[in-house]
Amino acid sequence: YTLQVKDAAKASASLTKLVAAASTGNPDSGSDGTDGVRGFSLQGGYAILGASQAIVDEAVAAAKKADIDSNSTYNSDVAQLKSDRVVTAWWDAGATLKAVSSELGDQAGGILTPGSLSDLASLSKAGRIVTGLRVEPSYVELEGRILGSSASAQLKSGDAGAALGDLSGGTVAGISLSNPEQLVKAELESLSKGPLGPKVQQEMDQLGAQLGIALPGDIENLLGSELAVGVDALPDAGQALGGIFVTAITHPDDLQKALQTAKVLIAGAGADAGVHLTATANGSSLVLTDDARPASGKLSDDPGFRAALEGMPSKAVAAGYVDLSTVLAARPDTPPGLSPLQSLGFYFATDSTSPVFAVRLTVK
Repeated sequence: YTLQVKDAAKASASLTKLVAAASTGNPDSGSDGTDGVRGFSLQGGYAILGASQAIVDEAVAAAKKADIDSNSTYNSDVAQLKSDRVVTAWWDAGATLKAVSSELGDQAGGILTPGSLSDLASLSKAGRIVTGLRVEPSYVELEGRILGSSASAQLKSGDAGAALGDLSGGTVAGISLSNPEQLVKAELESLSKGPLGPKVQQEMDQLGAQLGIALPGDIENLLGSELAVGVDALPDAGQALGGIFVTAITHPDDLQKALQTAKVLIAGAGADAGVHLTATANGSSLVLTDDARPASGKLSDDPGFRAALEGMPSKAVAAGYVDLSTVLAARPDTPPGLSPLQSLGFYFATDSTSPVFAVRLTVK
């Protein structure tokens, strides 16, 4: 790894002692996080450290022949990030996994993951990840992209961002997911092909008969094309968790069937578990909540929500939001230094070119 140094002479003296101590097995070596360093080289204000001098020399020689700025793929990937970054990270996962697999040989399939990772041709399709950290006056954001991955073509986008924004205006925290129906269906199909498949289906049939619904079909329909779950309110300081109210919104294929399924599940679990949920239809959505007096409006109208998720593509796979100012205000022991925090938002989505993700922390 590489460290920036202020005084090359002092760094050389210290690193020489460190390498000597490591070579003699001195237990004090590495106490500063440099354990295993047995070689170094000072280059232009930086110290290159490695497990042996041969490794360091090889790395320095390779860097002198061609640095990362000469990599056209790297330059193209980084160019897709926003400017004014304070940190940039890039990882060619496909090349890394292919190199590891080639080095491990026949052991690759067992050490990495079963099946495809031992196939060098498929490893090259793992893609690349590029990320950048930006610091602005009103927020800090980590953004990134996944490029050149074969998984990108299989990614099914949806409207998770819009679903999250449909939660009530007083939502303190929420998360949304696109295609939950298809995800559950795919998992169950995979499970059905295994040795436990018949038994699992038999148990679902028995439970469905008891409840009067068809499993798993009615549950898949209930989850629908989008699912958003939000916390409507937090308990006051010292109050039990019973002061928390939760709302879930789904977009079923068959709304009336989903409403019937929800009411059956509520009737079966509500009385014994102390759950007081209601299920109602609202346009094309199904709303499940235990909040008798939800806040008016939608979360999408909240300034904190818009600031946290500004720039989110319309095709979002997953999204989340936390009203940090409300959460912190509900805790009397919150350190004063955290009071400027306003909100936290994140998403995983696709735009016209590739999967993208971002995490943004906003301040007042």
